[in-house]
Amino acid sequence: MSDVNPKYASGLAGDTLLTHLNTSGDNRANVSDYSSVTFIFGLSEQVSDMLIKVLQDFFQATTLGTAFNAHLGKVNKEVNILDQFTPDTVRLPQVVVSSLPVDHTPISLGNRLGQQTYFEEIFDVYGGQVRLNTTIEIYDSGKPNVHSLTDIIFLSLMQYVPMRMGAAQITVDHAKTRFTNATKVTGDKVGGGVYRIPLVVPIISEWRQYMKIDTVDADTLRTTPTNPSTSLK
Repeated sequence: MSDVNPKYASGLAGDTLLTHLNTSGDNRANVSDYSSVTFIFGLSEQVSDMLIKVLQDFFQATTLGTAFNAHLGKVNKEVNILDQFTPDTVRLPQVVVSSLPVDHTPISLGNRLGQQTYFEEIFDVYGGQVRLNTTIEIYDSGKPNVHSLTDIIFLSLMQYVPMRMGAAQITVDHAKTRFTNATKVTGDKVGGGVYRIPLVVPIISEWRQYMKIDTVDADTLRTTPTNPSTSLK
């Protein structure tokens, strides 16, 4: 059984919900199934997945992104947005997105926001903010190419990415973006002349954690000791 929580219809949700990053409503999971319990790492993965989708849309739906891909199309290439690096020069250029749940910033476990009732089930609701240091790694052959793609990613962070992420109550703190110079990628499976530039972009989001409250039937409580020789002090 599932239901929609209209009050917290977006943002990050916690381990008693099937989906942590909700843009269309909260679907409650089976809270007795501990295999489905996730929190910090689940939130991190969903932020990464959403950012991948937004960047894919940027290269498909904006004038700047489509023009860049059209230029690559002349040599039968396009920008690949992935969750891990693929050591295959045929798939260059690549933009790899991942999030660290906690870096040097202490995580806030939030405050108790009250109670919510769904279909006669009571939940304690906790909430706060989580800051994720999201890494966007940019790979391409040759420094000029990786520099050009990095500039395009910077421009996507200027307006399009914050706008799309903001619709889900997620803030892209692009003013604190950190990056380094291009470095050459080494490895047996990587062709020569592949360069990498990492961008570290802080992302902040609201989160909600729902804790089910199991009520106790007073009629089932024992009111007398089970052992006549036991005394309560």
